[in-house]
Amino acid sequence: MTERNELAELAARVARLSPDRRDPEKYHCEKSEIAAELRRLARDFDQSSKIIPNNTGRNRTV
Repeated sequence: MTERNELAELAARVARLSPDRRDPEKYHCEKSEIAAELRRLARDFDQSSKIIPNNTGRNRTV
C-alpha cells in the first residue's frame, strides 16, 4: 500500500471515529492505533527523505 493510500485510509478511519456508549474503550483504542500509524508514517517519511545539495547553496529534500 502506498503512503498516499495509507493516509487516505487513516483519514477515513478518523472520519468514522466516534464514541460508543456501549464500549467507550473502543474509541480510545482506535484513536491510539490511528495515532501510532501516523507516527510510523512520519518516521518512515523522515528516514526515506534525502537532502540533496545543489549548486545554488540551497538544499533540496526528495
